[in-house]
Amino acid sequence: QEGQWAAQGLAELLDRANAPIFAVSLEGIITEWNYFISHLTGVQHDAAMGSKIWDRIQANAHKTLQEAISAMQTGAMGMPFELKLKGVASGDAPTALLASLTPQFDSKGQA
Repeated sequence: QEGQWAAQGLAELLDRANAPIFAVSLEGIITEWNYFISHLTGVQHDAAMGSKIWDRIQANAHKTLQEAISAMQTGAMGMPFELKLKGVASGDAPTALLASLTPQFDSKGQA
């Protein structure tokens, strides 16, 4: 009960942070998309969740993101990199973020 309360509080803290926070699975599926990044991009939480990150970033950022994911999987600490996210409409200017990757581990220690 207490663990569930703590997890729920942490999830709410991340969702309401004054910083763009999103999480992506190793397969590139968006698993978290907070309020701030929704505000920046215009892409709402429900629309982003379950979608592929590759569909949400500029095409010229695909290689950079793939390299960062590969480096993270080998245990290397990733350097910050620029990631340009698409807006809702095709004419929207991209949102440039200085991003870094932090692995999340399950109870078995798997990323």
